[in-house]
Amino acid sequence: RTLLELHWGVARRAFGTPLDEDALWARARTVSHQGADVRVPSDEDHLVLACVHASRHGWDKLEAVVSVATLAGREGLDWTYVASLAGRMHARRMVQSGLDLARGLFGVSVPASLLPVRPATLRTIVARMASDDGPSGPGWQRLVLQLRLKDSVRDRARQCVRQLLTPSGGDREVVKLPRALSFAYPLVRAVRLVRKYGFSN
Repeated sequence: RTLLELHWGVARRAFGTPLDEDALWARARTVSHQGADVRVPSDEDHLVLACVHASRHGWDKLEAVVSVATLAGREGLDWTYVASLAGRMHARRMVQSGLDLARGLFGVSVPASLLPVRPATLRTIVARMASDDGPSGPGWQRLVLQLRLKDSVRDRARQCVRQLLTPSGGDREVVKLPRALSFAYPLVRAVRLVRKYGFSN
């Protein structure tokens, strides 16, 4: 009953967290899994990617915090590299929030320089996790949380514009336009987003 998700990236371009894939592979290590050698990200890269992935999903599962706590508790973690990578990916606040959740819920020791400056966001995440309804809710709530986890106003604006104008595979699947009308997919995207974030239960 284990869910295995195959990813070709950590997040869609519209989310605004650029990833240097060459550097990721250069730092990857090899582990043995069921008798096969498998390349996996370094603990530092994995930690940042886990925080970005969980932030994209609105920290909707406690499992995500467990993953971050496990990675943050590894011996010899290069915190300087973690901070540097988070900055390059425009994900400082996402990483800070993930580490503070790991510290608060599982007692993981985290450098003070990587703790968040806006604890209200953490309280929002924990309240959603602990609510009777669970972390699921209107789509706009996840979007608001995503924007709160952005590092700057510019990052927030960039995500909003890209989210609105960058069609996804789902947009093309729901509305199949002929090639000559493919320029209209941003409009399809906008309508679907309004329905998703503005009128979902």
